[in-house]
Amino acid sequence: MATSCPMNFNVGYLRDQVRNTYDQVAREPNRHYHFHRGPDYAHSFLGYDRNELAALPALSTERFAGVGNPLSIGPVEPGGRLYLADVVVQRELTEEARSNPDLWAACVAGALVWSTIISPPVTGSILEVHAEK
Repeated sequence: MATSCPMNFNVGYLRDQVRNTYDQVAREPNRHYHFHRGPDYAHSFLGYDRNELAALPALSTERFAGVGNPLSIGPVEPGGRLYLADVVVQRELTEEARSNPDLWAACVAGALVWSTIISPPVTGSILEVHAEK
């Protein structure tokens, strides 16, 4: 897992790539992107109120590309389920890959290594891990 910024990492370039991506979302919300967006996403995945979203102009909500924090939900009740989705890799990325702003902008360079997350520390719970492509 990336825990620090590699030497000579071009943060300005990464910032520009992220800005360009979200500029494209604002201009072309129906284009294919590597992330979810829109009011259905905001409601179904992030828990935004559907009625409040419906009261906003579609011109705004179709461009919604926010993120949520699944860990802010608190404890999972016995028998409950928590679904997390993120980019993972099979092995640690090279320093060169971790230093590539294009891979950071594509949500790859910051990916966790699968073997580090299949047994996260969980207390008082039974954890089942299922991986899907």
